[in-house]
Amino acid sequence: MKLFDLIIISGATLSHANHKILDNISLVIKNNDRIGLIGRNGSGKSSFLDMIDGKHVIDNGSISKKTNIKISYVEQEPILQADINIFRAIYNDISDYQNYDNNKVARTKKIINDLNLNENLLVKNISKGTYKKVALAKAIVSDPDLLILDEPTNHLDIEGIEYFEDRLSKWRKSLILVTHDRYFLDKTTNKIIEIDRGKLFYFPGNYYEWQSHKDQVVESEEIMEKKLDEVLYQEELWIKKGVQARRKRNEGRVRRLDLLRQQREERIKNTGPIKIKFNESKTSGKIVYKVKSVNKSYNNIKIIDNFSTEIIRKDRVGIVGPNSAGKTTLLNIILQKDHPDSGNVETGTNINVGYFDQHKNSLYEDRTILENISINGEWIFYDNKNIHVIKYLENFLFHPSKINSLVKTLSGGEKTRLALAMLLSKPTNVLILDEPTNDLDIESVEVLEEKLQNYHGTIIIVSHDRAFLNNIITQTIVFKGNGKWLNTFGTIDKNEYFYYKKQEKINKNILINKNPEKKSENKVTKLQPWEAKELEEITKTITTLENKLLELTVKLGNPELHQKPNPFLEEINNKIKIISLEIEKKYARWETLEKKNNNT
Repeated sequence: MKLFDLIIISGATLSHANHKILDNISLVIKNNDRIGLIGRNGSGKSSFLDMIDGKHVIDNGSISKKTNIKISYVEQEPILQADINIFRAIYNDISDYQNYDNNKVARTKKIINDLNLNENLLVKNISKGTYKKVALAKAIVSDPDLLILDEPTNHLDIEGIEYFEDRLSKWRKSLILVTHDRYFLDKTTNKIIEIDRGKLFYFPGNYYEWQSHKDQVVESEEIMEKKLDEVLYQEELWIKKGVQARRKRNEGRVRRLDLLRQQREERIKNTGPIKIKFNESKTSGKIVYKVKSVNKSYNNIKIIDNFSTEIIRKDRVGIVGPNSAGKTTLLNIILQKDHPDSGNVETGTNINVGYFDQHKNSLYEDRTILENISINGEWIFYDNKNIHVIKYLENFLFHPSKINSLVKTLSGGEKTRLALAMLLSKPTNVLILDEPTNDLDIESVEVLEEKLQNYHGTIIIVSHDRAFLNNIITQTIVFKGNGKWLNTFGTIDKNEYFYYKKQEKINKNILINKNPEKKSENKVTKLQPWEAKELEEITKTITTLENKLLELTVKLGNPELHQKPNPFLEEINNKIKIISLEIEKKYARWETLEKKNNNT
């Protein structure tokens, strides 16, 4: 593929209410870039996307775009025309049937069929999940030069996520996406850009590769910050001791001191990650919930058909299934917020439930953040001590200057953090979480994940975030269709409902690749003299390669390399991939020779 510049950003600055969101950033987006945009909630990711799309006008700098560039942008909450059917919505709202493009019609029909949608349904009558699928399908069918997606997995079921994940991993044009779904991000991107304190940090690779060396970047930054603090300390001593005349002769040094003070102030303003600590109450009884032969129907459609299960203390249960399958209904019946048509649910003893509602109905939209959290007084027992609600809110990244904001003015991520703050303010031994990761940034998702792994009580989670589920749950309640639910042990990766097709492909490939040569490879024979020499040399080669890999990894950890797109950075990353693959091959060969050696 011939590469060319699609968008060139040079020295761009974007502010809002005297606050710099993006500060003197530069970036070149090429025609094959699939960029994953990451950063904390409020760091400016959506503003960056709006700037690319032209919705925000920059304060300084320049943005130049390829002539006649076509951009399709699916926002977090996209807006579609309500009174048209799904076909016309995806085709792009064209009302003149005489001017239909046959190729585009074919693409539209194909994606409708792939997603198992009813093309005649009106947009105003579809669910949130289907709505999101239609919005994404519309953007893909338009075949843009640049596809921009802001949290595309929100409201999608796992099957929908996997469909778009597969489709975008093969996307031949440019893509910029923001998502908290780490699997999705890892499989669809080839470059990562992190927004931090108004600056862009660039990495040529997918999210997994970025994550694997991010610790080294952070460690390098900490060492640099420590050195800067030492210099600042010495300069502060100098300015206190210095006389006026000396200060006049050293105006450059005084200016440098002011700059060091400013840099330190910026670091202090950069708050750490969300701080989560569960208030755990005394242990519950052994049986937490006993679900007996539960049936539930709506409008003569069977949602739950004769489902029974027992949830035992310390169980970690994931509930998964397509949109509108009845996951939230099942949760509400377990919580006894809804009644089954037949059957019953028994609740165990000493149960203290914390419930996270995906719709965040626990929040009062017309009250302030502070009014929501201080319903039970000004003090909260948290982390084994009483702390004031204002200090408590700081743990969830709410600055004191913002706590009097009305909830209805908050972003999706801020509402999720506030709902989590409400949940954690009360002691629990059972957590029931309905889509807790929606709208959170990746860093906050990972913090929540870690704390749930260390929670001593019982956990029931509804989520479409596969990485989140796989890192927490030990059993799965999965929707099988026609109201049937099955309780299985293991994570969703082990669940036949979502993964039987993949297993079939694997089995098919095994059958195709089976041949006599492969069988003979598995047969262990004695080590030949020339192989003995190879075995001796291969260990030296592996050591040399690993040393080279270590050197390159250390270079890659230099934070200055990530300030902007850097050919040297890309070159290092490519060398790391080549050497890693070579090491893998050498180890495989070493293992074969070692088996022969042991058989000698």
